[in-house]
Amino acid sequence: MNIQRVDIGHVHQVWPMVETYLASAVEYSKGDYTPESVKVLVATGQWTLLVAVDDEGVKGAATVVFSNRPP
Repeated sequence: MNIQRVDIGHVHQVWPMVETYLASAVEYSKGDYTPESVKVLVATGQWTLLVAVDDEGVKGAATVVFSNRPP
């Protein structure tokens, strides 16, 4: 299995394959985000989309946000 970063130019193509994984994460976290808001944050480059794939296709997805904070 490989973990791949999705370029923001391909987010809309990949989204149907990962939406259920991310919707599940949003529901579990009970945070302030919806699947649609996550899509916007990923598509605008504010968050990074990672996808786990193998020979059979997509097996999982996650988002990452990087931030710099003062020490």
